[in-house]
Amino acid sequence: MPGGVLVGLDGSTAAQRALEYALDAFPGRHVVALYVVDPVEADYDGLLPPMLGYWGEWYDREERRAEEVLAAAVDLGRERDVDVTPVQRRGRAAREIASAAASDGVTPVVVGAHGRTDLAHAVLGDVAAKVARRSSVPVTVVR
Repeated sequence: MPGGVLVGLDGSTAAQRALEYALDAFPGRHVVALYVVDPVEADYDGLLPPMLGYWGEWYDREERRAEEVLAAAVDLGRERDVDVTPVQRRGRAAREIASAAASDGVTPVVVGAHGRTDLAHAVLGDVAAKVARRSSVPVTVVR
């Protein structure tokens, strides 16, 4: 949505702080709350190797979590009289966030500094840093 602010959400405390920052720092601006379901994260969910049927269960659980996180973002926006549009995508988080910013005409992007577990962070790298490198618009990283 042109003129809006894109916030990457993943259910973490850091992402929640990013949302609160965006709502406070950009009053009156539309907020796009983006949750990316990343299938690579399924391997870091404590069930290595994945068991038969695990992928379907993981997707169902992750999509429910995305719906809950996005609904809470919409509710928080309502409390602060800000229009929040929930968006859910599948793919690699950094790539999808940067792509959404470029295609939807939002600026800036706001992300939390740490969202993943320590193991996933070590293996997958820092989503915030990847978003900052890939994004064609300004990125604010909130600690």
